[in-house]
Amino acid sequence: MTFAGATLPESTENTDTTLLTPTELRVDLVDQSSAKNSSPLVDLWVDSIDPSLQITAPPDICNSVHHSNDVYLSSETVISTAPDVSLTLRNDTSTQNFDSTTFTTLTFPFVVFTQGVSFLTGVVNDEAGNKSTLTPNPCTVTVMP
Repeated sequence: MTFAGATLPESTENTDTTLLTPTELRVDLVDQSSAKNSSPLVDLWVDSIDPSLQITAPPDICNSVHHSNDVYLSSETVISTAPDVSLTLRNDTSTQNFDSTTFTTLTFPFVVFTQGVSFLTGVVNDEAGNKSTLTPNPCTVTVMP
């Protein structure tokens, strides 16, 4: 049986995106004799909101061009609405991975961008299984003489 147009309320979550209070669902059916039957209550985790992941400092790092004969050093602050985050910084010569299951705000004090184009990509997951990518994805940083 399908219940078209049924809208369930969001479940309540803790700040770390774990389930605090589930949404309860019960189905009541009334047959032609007006007899009412109800299903048992079922707990559901309703979370239709995707987590977010973005670089907040410096605010203009994505799609930026920096002039240097060597490398460009920058401090990057990343925020997310869920603590399960994977970031990758990739350029022509290397790939660096940063993974954490405990932060929602983290500053990387000395990010090294080498000559050429570097790509910063990221993924965030919440406890309900929702997934999002870094905004923008990828974040590109170009270093040139």
